Order: sequence, then structure tokens, then C-alpha cells
Amino acid sequence: MSEYSLKALALALCAALMLGAVVNVFSALFSSDASLVPPAPRQAESAPQAPEQPTQPIPSARTDDSQAVIERNLFNLKKQEQAAPAQPQEQQPLPISPINYDLLGTAVHSDPQQSMAFFQEKSSRSPKAVGVGRALGDAVVVEIAQNYVVLQRNGQDEILKKKP
Repeated sequence: MSEYSLKALALALCAALMLGAVVNVFSALFSSDASLVPPAPRQAESAPQAPEQPTQPIPSARTDDSQAVIERNLFNLKKQEQAAPAQPQEQQPLPISPINYDLLGTAVHSDPQQSMAFFQEKSSRSPKAVGVGRALGDAVVVEIAQNYVVLQRNGQDEILKKKP
């Protein structure tokens, strides 16, 4: 069987399935099926009814389940309360790193351990890709952001910015 005939067969099969789905939808919409009509309300019986007794409210399991979902934060969404900025601390800007590399670019991932930074050695012009926690010359990459990288050399944090 040729590639053309396989494509034609697949197209015909898709068209037949779509046509069947359309027919099913229209038949369900325009049928006079009695199951689609809501049942008529029952007439009240004339039998004497017992006096109503107060009942205890039944605790809703749905509320408990919803609360469990909210507390577990299944989709890793940030709550509005957490989004409020914390009080900024007085921090000195990091010094510019004198390392023998230029920052070419970064690939920032939501998991910081998956982020990558791409450097070029100034003297030999050889490229290098480094992740968080990896060595770059005599420094270690501590943080990778969109336009800069924080390095740690001799126990001091330094910043290396991407050149425009």
C-alpha cells in the first residue's frame, strides 16, 4: 500500500467517524424520546403526615474534600496571600564579578536545578554551559535568572550580567 493510499484511507476513516458523531448529536437533539422529558411532579397524598422532627445538619464531606485540595495545592498555584510582597530588606547590591567569562544567555526553568547559563571564555572564546551548583572557573553558580547569574567566589556572592 502506498503512502498516498494510506493517507486517503485515514482521511476517509476520520470523515466517517465525524459524520457518525454529527448524526448522533442531531438524533439526540431532535428525537422525541420520553427519557429527555422531566417527570411530572407527584400529587400530594391525603394520608396524615407525622410531625416533623428537628434533624441534625449532616456535615458536608464536599467542604472537607475541597479544603483538603486547597491545602495540598495540587497544581502548585500561588495563593493570593503568598503573592503579597514581603517587607524588603536593606541589601547591598552584589558586586560585579571579575571572572574571565561573558554571560551569553540563560534558560530559566521553574525548577532552579534545571536552569542553565551559557558563557563564553573571554580569552579563548570557547563556550560553556553550566547549571546551578556547578563550577565556572574558580566560582560556583548559585542562581540563574533571566539576564544575570549569581556566582560565589571565596565565600562572597557576585553577579555577572548579560551584556546588551
